[in-house]
Amino acid sequence: MADCSVGNMTGRNLIVKFAEGCGDLDLAAATFKVFGSINTKSLDFTGNTTDNTSDVSGAVNSTLVTTLSAEITVSGWADKSDTALVSNQLELTQYFVDEVMAGRQPCGWLEISAPGYGLKYNIFVNITQGPGLGGGTNDTVTFSMTFSATATGFNGVDAIKITPVT
Repeated sequence: MADCSVGNMTGRNLIVKFAEGCGDLDLAAATFKVFGSINTKSLDFTGNTTDNTSDVSGAVNSTLVTTLSAEITVSGWADKSDTALVSNQLELTQYFVDEVMAGRQPCGWLEISAPGYGLKYNIFVNITQGPGLGGGTNDTVTFSMTFSATATGFNGVDAIKITPVT
């Protein structure tokens, strides 16, 4: 069969998975659980900056990038047949609530990949929003979650890893 995609990629090819664990989690041995019923996902990197303008900067501000942040948002349909093979939404919701109620950080690793794209992202994150639910009387119930990259707390372990995939 001919592949006429000409290098284009659709959002359904972007797979987002989550694994509970600290910054030193062995990613090769970790159990990543897929989010199911997702219809929107985004990964945004932002450089945090400081102004370095001085008398010698001329007419243009001088800006330095000091740190990097990443925010990942997923949203989709709430799935009442939530099983390990479908979505893991209920399990992740319970994990988030339990961690915060116990005074711990709701953290773990996200794995974001797209077969055929050539890159895989592993990002150590805190769950910073959600899991939220919503919907009108005659609408499908939706869920959404937001994750923010955070330092792993373990020396020598990068919080953001980008690896080539063949």
